[in-house]
Amino acid sequence: MIRTITAALAGVCVMAGLALGGFAFADGPGPGPPPAPPKGTARPAAVPQGAVVQPDGSTVLPSGVTAPPEQVGSTGDIPLANGAIRLFVPATYYFMPAPEARAHLQRIGAQAPAGEVLGMVAPANSRPLDDAFWGAVISYNPLGHVAEERSGRFTEADFPDEVRAARPAPAPRLEAFAVLPGHDPVRHATSWTERYPAANAAARSVRSEQRVLGREGVAGVTIDGRADQIATITAALPEIGRMITFAPGKAYGDYVAGTDPQPAYDLPSLLTLKSRPAGAGKTPTADTAAEPGTAPAPLLNMAGLTKWLPWAGAGLLALGVIPWLVGRSRRRRVVDVDPNLTPPAETVEKKD
Repeated sequence: MIRTITAALAGVCVMAGLALGGFAFADGPGPGPPPAPPKGTARPAAVPQGAVVQPDGSTVLPSGVTAPPEQVGSTGDIPLANGAIRLFVPATYYFMPAPEARAHLQRIGAQAPAGEVLGMVAPANSRPLDDAFWGAVISYNPLGHVAEERSGRFTEADFPDEVRAARPAPAPRLEAFAVLPGHDPVRHATSWTERYPAANAAARSVRSEQRVLGREGVAGVTIDGRADQIATITAALPEIGRMITFAPGKAYGDYVAGTDPQPAYDLPSLLTLKSRPAGAGKTPTADTAAEPGTAPAPLLNMAGLTKWLPWAGAGLLALGVIPWLVGRSRRRRVVDVDPNLTPPAETVEKKD
């Protein structure tokens, strides 16, 4: 009877499973993961004025430089720096390749940022030849891992003099900081805005900068503008900086202390490009609180401590055994004396 009931219950379970599976297949596949963002979606409307499309599909930009069509006016997910950096450009902006970024810097008489120029991001409703045009030049400088140290140097009165001394001519002379440098330890990004002497109101006398730290280098955002554009470009700087992410394994948090090279630069070095002073900390430590969600660093390396526990135990055992052996040896040398025995009389030699 029990076997019959068990078989019947098993049959009911099988039939119920088949019925549920049939409903699931009838509904079709589930929604699945969200689609990946588009890569380099072309936006022909954002192609700069004066560009000419060639029969082979390439585009001759106003500067006369030929650029691949998939990068002219592109948006979406754009890999840069051999895949080390990902730039996600929303529809409110568009991306121009490195040749056009260098041509833009040449047109306005601005110095290129340190490192490799990767391209430029500009507002969707602007054109490079417009009088009021501004673009954010994207760059990458392989400085290595930058230590998040000495951020307090930014507010010291003589720091502008240090920056000026580190930038000899023909670099533009820093007049003052329109926005003092500041560091965001959560995003690992340092931002500031510089002001230069201007011959006239049309000169690009303001430069907003952001440096996003990575494991092996620094991604940069550089925007040059007129004095009357300072509010616009300083507001756009963090927005464009958030478009930059590092590939897995290349982010700042992927740094492995003791395995990766020691940092040669710290936060003030981002402005001076000078090595951090001798005697600075050997390991990179943030001046402020760590990024939310990360576990605090342990005070002791338990893995390394465990490795030495057997040797420590052996040493303690030896310290206990050696005195016992020495005492035992001494006890063996003690001769028990019978109190009933008298020592032999000393023999006195008689003299004649």
